[in-house]
Amino acid sequence: MMIAHSLPAKAQPVPSLSEWYPLMHADLERLLAAPDCCFEAGFGAFVSHLEEAFRIEEQSAEELGADSLKEHRQLHAEILRLMHHAQARNLACDYALSRKVIRLLPEWFNARSRRVDAPLTARMREAHPVARKHRMGTAA
Repeated sequence: MMIAHSLPAKAQPVPSLSEWYPLMHADLERLLAAPDCCFEAGFGAFVSHLEEAFRIEEQSAEELGADSLKEHRQLHAEILRLMHHAQARNLACDYALSRKVIRLLPEWFNARSRRVDAPLTARMREAHPVARKHRMGTAA
């Protein structure tokens, strides 16, 4: 199972991973629909992608000197710990926990986005106004 999207390149400013969330939701839907024979590989790819997304977000927050960096890292560690636990159960062909986590992730990300990501997103947009204009199609 392939992940259908990619994260921004390191050289580009990362305005908000909340813009990545809708793509992530589509990946989660595909994973839920996947038969067990394909599930383990797809879940592993998703976890790897999520680790990279969190790494980029943390790096951007650190570069901006964001006050919420410690909270971001704690939240990321919490969700990745659960993802890795589920991934270990997948190795024993027990996919129930992984499928449950996938069903719960969208709500977790929505709550997280409102509580933790909104201030960081605003700070990133302030720091990278040119990139935002290009992304929105308003650059001259």
